[in-house]
Amino acid sequence: MAHNPSSHGTATVSVTDGVFVGSIAEAGRTTWSGSVPLLTLALLVGIPPLLMWLVWLVGTPRTNHADSSAANQARQQELYATDSRTEFTESSPSRRRVREES
Repeated sequence: MAHNPSSHGTATVSVTDGVFVGSIAEAGRTTWSGSVPLLTLALLVGIPPLLMWLVWLVGTPRTNHADSSAANQARQQELYATDSRTEFTESSPSRRRVREES
């Protein structure tokens, strides 16, 4: 029907007893007809996105959101110059504090 602009036809879709039924007729002659049960249609629409989500879920590294306490401790030691043997933070008074106290 799309190739010949002068042709006329009809397309119908209906649901009966849990089955989608569709047909296309051109000039009173059926050119295509098909049917699919509701459950099959729901599975065809729902299963591929579910499988894609599961593949994404399994493929995502779990360490992205894990609490890496060892890495946090290493960062703390680098930032605050902690001594790993004593776990005390080495601190010296600031120049401003030294001037204020003197």
